[in-house]
Amino acid sequence: MTCAPLAPLLAIVLAAVGPTPAPTSTPSSYPTISVSVGDRQITMMDIILFEQGMYSQATPKIQQVQKRPTEMPPDSPYVSYQGRDAGPPEIETIWESTATRNPNLSDTASKKVGDELVAAMALALMDAGRAGPMLQAIYASTPSDRASRLALGAAIAQAFVTAGVQGAAYAASEAAWIREHLVPGTSRDAAYEVLRSKNLVAYNFDYIKAIGQPEKFLPSGESLGSTCDLQTNRTSGNWPYRNEPLPNWEGACAGIPRAAFTPEPDAHVMLWGAFSVMPICGCRTEVTITFDAQDRVNAVQVDKPRCPCV
Repeated sequence: MTCAPLAPLLAIVLAAVGPTPAPTSTPSSYPTISVSVGDRQITMMDIILFEQGMYSQATPKIQQVQKRPTEMPPDSPYVSYQGRDAGPPEIETIWESTATRNPNLSDTASKKVGDELVAAMALALMDAGRAGPMLQAIYASTPSDRASRLALGAAIAQAFVTAGVQGAAYAASEAAWIREHLVPGTSRDAAYEVLRSKNLVAYNFDYIKAIGQPEKFLPSGESLGSTCDLQTNRTSGNWPYRNEPLPNWEGACAGIPRAAFTPEPDAHVMLWGAFSVMPICGCRTEVTITFDAQDRVNAVQVDKPRCPCV
């Protein structure tokens, strides 16, 4: 695989001004992972808090500096965190070698670019105190010399890779479990109890009580248009039941396509799966459960993972 040029990637991360938007669907519980940095266990929530740090309002203070390959430190030939200027304004500096823009980098070199990028971003965020409580605690207990900090950054990068692999295995395992336990003929109530026993959530997008937001205007009078809020009442789409009426979608929501009413609505289970931190990508596997005219499980379909990236 060829690594994408770093400059656009880093620019995307540094330009972000808010946390990753919540998906319209309702994913079930986060994968259980077994990952450690040193002697500390890392959870999915620790990784999510790290990603939120990258998307905080303060993140644009991270400064990217282009360097020729000969100017890069030998211990980080592609991407290197160079430290923090307390300011004001506070600035964390990351050096990037122009070699990262080579479209013909080998797989080995591409992997090293990715690992160094995650390590550098981790060190920058921890130096700025924005990496989440667990990683900040690990950082505080790490000696401040460059070799120790680089080793920590590399360990975090590897932990994130391992967690992503385990996330993929989790989604595949949960999907197989659903198929095994939700056999045709199972009643909807019994199927839902089975899902709840595993902390899984069934939902149907079409039954979310969407809110049509009024048109908004800039001070100049220019219209920003109207929007449809599918987030505030997102959980109203959970656990669809037999003969549930479709909510009325008005305003900007009225034009969003959705299925027609059916007495036995489908149920969907969204499983978190593989992910990467740089770029921020998260795979989700959707399981669709259809029901027959007696509201019993008709079939269970597992889609291929979808992996949107920010």
